[in-house]
Amino acid sequence: MTQETAHTVQDNKRLSKNKQPVRVVLFPNGKHPVNDFALPPVGTVQDIDSLTRAQLVQYMVGYQLGYNDKLANVRMKEKLKHAVGLAGTYDNIFIFKEN
Repeated sequence: MTQETAHTVQDNKRLSKNKQPVRVVLFPNGKHPVNDFALPPVGTVQDIDSLTRAQLVQYMVGYQLGYNDKLANVRMKEKLKHAVGLAGTYDNIFIFKEN
């Protein structure tokens, strides 16, 4: 994780705890998930919950979160939530769907 990415994740934790919109976290290689890969933005846990499995896999690989094809969607969503810094009370009690 680059220093810039770590800073963004820390900012996002603060923002989400204050119920404010979070910022996009760049992939470790500096690529932008939305602009460079046409992935949907993930600013809320609801955004993450609505991702398809293919999109989840792209985020997992992009953030280098230890993807393997046996991971359940819910587990990938939880990892992604932490990777982008969604840490507010609501974020922590939100229950992801397996879809």
